Parts: sequence; C-alpha cells; structure tokens
Amino acid sequence: MSCERMLGAGTAVPAPWQVEQCESKMDREKSIVLGACYDLSGKTAPRRVVQACTEALDRNILEGPQRSFLFVGRGDAYFALGNRQRALDDYNAAIKLANLLPANERFLLFTPRADEYFALGYKRRALDDYDAAIKSAPRNAALYYNRGVVFIAQANYDAALQDFDTALKLDSKFVPALRQRARMYMSRGNLAGALADYSQAIRLQPKAAGLWSDRGHVDLGRHEYGNAIEDESRAIQLDPKLASAYCLRSVAFGNSGDRARAVADLRTAVGLDPSLATYVTIKGKTVVLELPPL
Repeated sequence: MSCERMLGAGTAVPAPWQVEQCESKMDREKSIVLGACYDLSGKTAPRRVVQACTEALDRNILEGPQRSFLFVGRGDAYFALGNRQRALDDYNAAIKLANLLPANERFLLFTPRADEYFALGYKRRALDDYDAAIKSAPRNAALYYNRGVVFIAQANYDAALQDFDTALKLDSKFVPALRQRARMYMSRGNLAGALADYSQAIRLQPKAAGLWSDRGHVDLGRHEYGNAIEDESRAIQLDPKLASAYCLRSVAFGNSGDRARAVADLRTAVGLDPSLATYVTIKGKTVVLELPPL
C-alpha cells in the first residue's frame, strides 16, 4: 500500500509506526523535489528543474502563495532552455499569486518576468515590472541596477545614471553599477568620475581583466599614455586573449612614439578579433587607429 493511500481515506487504520514512517518518506520525497525545483546550487540541469517543478505543482506540495515560487523556478528553467513563451506563462502564473505574498517578497516574482520581458525586447513592460519590484524592495541595489540597464537600452541616460547612483548609495561595492556608471561618465566627458569608479571597481575585483582595460581606455582619454600601457598590460596579463586590451595598448604605444610595439599589438588584436580591423585606417605609411567603444 502506498503512503498516499495509507494516509488517505482508506478503511484500514495504520499503526502509528507506519504513519511516522510514511510521513518521513513523504517529507524526504518532497524535499528532493523542491530542492531540484528551486535549484539553489545552480547545478541542476534545466530539464530536471522543469520536471521537478511540474511534479511539485501537480502534487500540490506547496499551497497558496508559495506555489508562486514553483512557477518561478520552472519559468527560470524554461528561460535557460530558450523556451521564452513557456517561461513567460509561468512568470504570469506566479504574479497572479503576488498579492498573497507579503509586500516585501513580491519583487521575487516581478524581477524574473522583467528579465524575460527585457530579453524579448519589451522594454516598457520590463520597466513596469522593475518599478513594481522596487516598490516591493526599495533598498535592493540590484533592482535599480537592472532598471538602469533597461533605461540605457531606451536611451534614457539621465534616468539610468540616477538608478546607478541609487544602487551605489545602497551598496558602494556593487561593481556592475560602478562599471556602468563609469561608462556613462566617460561618454559624457567626465573622465575624472570614470577614473574614480573604475579604480574603486578594480580595488574590489583586482583580477577582472575588463576593468583594467576599461580604465586604460580612460587613461587614453586623459592622454596619460604611460598609465594606459600599465593598465592594458595588466589586463593582458590577466586575460591574454582580450583583444580590446591589445588594441588600446597599441594606441597608447603609438601615441608614446613606440611604433614597433604599436604595430605588434595591433596585429595581435586583429588576429584575436578581426572585427577590430574596422577601426584601422591606413593612409600611405601612416596607420590611424580609432578607439573602439567600451
């Protein structure tokens, strides 16, 4: 006899030890299913997550508002599998239960759908969901950062900068926000601000090659070619295949009068990323290299 039947509406009265044994077995089974659905380790294959979440939903392992997280777990797995419509269906199902959750937990439902909308190109809908998420968790720095990224995609740079500022007020060590704000500062000619943000980001993540290379880009803008060479060299040391670092160091060498090293770096850069050749112009014996965008 199965545990479900034994603990259900059967006529036979099970012994106490049988009830305890069955309840323990069911609890273990539920724990395994929920663990696979929530995938807290991030190591469960998406298809297994879909299977586990579907099983949990079909068996009503969780009831009421907690079911929303099962839909989110399955939606995340569908998203990872590239099945956008099923992911969106699950996120919508989760949000239908949002009002049953405490207000400060609702962002956990709105954020995944916002990410989905953004991936689908529905920027306005993504902003609406991030607005709802921020209303739920107004001190969550990541939400302001994510919304700022959407604002950039809409070319609303003032709003984006304001969100990155807010994110960093809430968490001064939030490196992605530092990097995005530095890029915005640089695009606006605020090289001192960009340099400060990149320097802070490097202190927090000294092994991130991209940060060193980005700061080298700022050094070039400030005509500090020695510093640019040092930063790009450090980036190359951390990531020998970072084509943009060779490209930027080539510019720094060229402006420092070291033609041989400039040409060598340029060849390496184009060899690693042929698209960088579009920034090279040859005029007679003169090679002009435009700075690639950050």
